[in-house]
Amino acid sequence: MQATPAEVAYVLASAYDVAHFGPVCRELNERGIGSYFVLRKPATWHRSSSKRKEKLDHYERLRELLASNGLPFAGKLNPYADVAITTQSADCLRACRNTKLKAPYGAPAIKEDTQYLPEKCEGFDGFLVHGQLQKNTHTADFPASRMKIIGIPKYDAFFQSPPDRRAIKNRLGIPTEQAKPIITYLPTWDIRNSTIYSFHAAFLRLSDECTIVIKPHPHTQKLNFKTSEVDKLGRITPHVLDACEPTEDAVAIADLLITDVKSGVTTESMYLTQGETPWIGITPHPESVFFDVIIAAGPVVQDPHSLPQAVAEIFTADPYRQARGRLIRYAYSDNAGHAAEDAADAIVQFAQMSVITRRFPYAWNKLSRSIRKRADRLQTTLGIGSNEISQ
Repeated sequence: MQATPAEVAYVLASAYDVAHFGPVCRELNERGIGSYFVLRKPATWHRSSSKRKEKLDHYERLRELLASNGLPFAGKLNPYADVAITTQSADCLRACRNTKLKAPYGAPAIKEDTQYLPEKCEGFDGFLVHGQLQKNTHTADFPASRMKIIGIPKYDAFFQSPPDRRAIKNRLGIPTEQAKPIITYLPTWDIRNSTIYSFHAAFLRLSDECTIVIKPHPHTQKLNFKTSEVDKLGRITPHVLDACEPTEDAVAIADLLITDVKSGVTTESMYLTQGETPWIGITPHPESVFFDVIIAAGPVVQDPHSLPQAVAEIFTADPYRQARGRLIRYAYSDNAGHAAEDAADAIVQFAQMSVITRRFPYAWNKLSRSIRKRADRLQTTLGIGSNEISQ
């Protein structure tokens, strides 16, 4: 009989990790498996006093977040933990002597996203992926048998107890019986990919006919140099949610979702609505390369002047509904509300790996690459293989 792991540690880097792994941590602890977060206190010797303060403030915020959610945490990683997990590079887990797992950090729609770089897989024994999209993307860099689909645990509570649309509208001061449709705009923070400046005038035009609700990325409100962007959002609508408020609320009341395509919230917002709510993607970069399933899920607008017309057309007819359904099944899974259970099962399975694959991950990866190359040659010969689902 294979042994059940006794200790699972998650080395965190941001509040996203808490939201994503928190439900899994609780699920493991309910099963009697000691699970906790590792929150390392930053070094205080940094020569820049402002940088030192920023890091310490970040540490204190994460500490308060863990405590307020009743999640256990420790100051350092136990090297003998049965499983260590992180969304970051394997260097974070170099002290771990047992199974090292890579956790996903969303399922971005853009192919050039850093998450899909081959080096992101190096040094891990296994990869917990959101869905088949990530699994197919990393097949050339990591053994398929060492990737397990878990869905997206952080939204389990949303599906188990959906929010009350009327209550959210009341809280935001939006009339519950108003005739104007609600557009939820979810911009990213990355200055290269954000549409806050380039599409500002387009949203001002839309605000005459629609109620705009904006949920900024946490960095937009947290970083000092982003103050001007927060001001611009406030000129579009009075309904700008605090970055700490759940994305689920903004998505739940939407009649139309508009997102920066580059942002991971693009696929997440469609997942929350299970593809039922119309979606429009916007991007300031026409040269970006998106997955085919994203392009099929709704119009991707690159010219700000075209956005009002795209909105009018999708409110008139939405031919993309079935394509969005295919996308969320491909990017995530069909386990909405139960992803934490599947993630816990996957972690236990990884912990029960053979001694060879646990103790010698680099040798295993080298052997697996050799096997994959032979399989690829065979597929090429037979004309088999695809990285995308059928449309």
